[in-house]
Amino acid sequence: MKILKLLCFVFSALMILFAAEARTLSEKYPSLYNNEWEKKVKLTQFQIDKIKTIRDANQEKMNILLMEMETIRHEMAALIEENDEQIREVLSEKQKVKFDMYQYQQKRQRNEHKGEEKPSRKKMRVY
Repeated sequence: MKILKLLCFVFSALMILFAAEARTLSEKYPSLYNNEWEKKVKLTQFQIDKIKTIRDANQEKMNILLMEMETIRHEMAALIEENDEQIREVLSEKQKVKFDMYQYQQKRQRNEHKGEEKPSRKKMRVY
């Protein structure tokens, strides 16, 4: 049971880390992309063009990394789902009910922590 709790904790922590949807750098870091400092520094047109090129290249790289993170997040979720299914195969029917209730409570706590709606009882497994 300790291993299960540890897995749930690790999964929750990783989900929080990778929960960000793929966004552009300007949306994620607006302070880096506002033009106020450029106006104060009085950049030349050449410098403005060069900075735009740098930003565009880095934005593209960041978007690729964010998409890879999203892919990894989905792969991890699938792996955890597979892990749970394999664990359920080992359990007795009575243990499965307790296991499902525990999983449901963990999901509910994560959703409440995120400020999302509580999962409906219909989505909970019933065996």
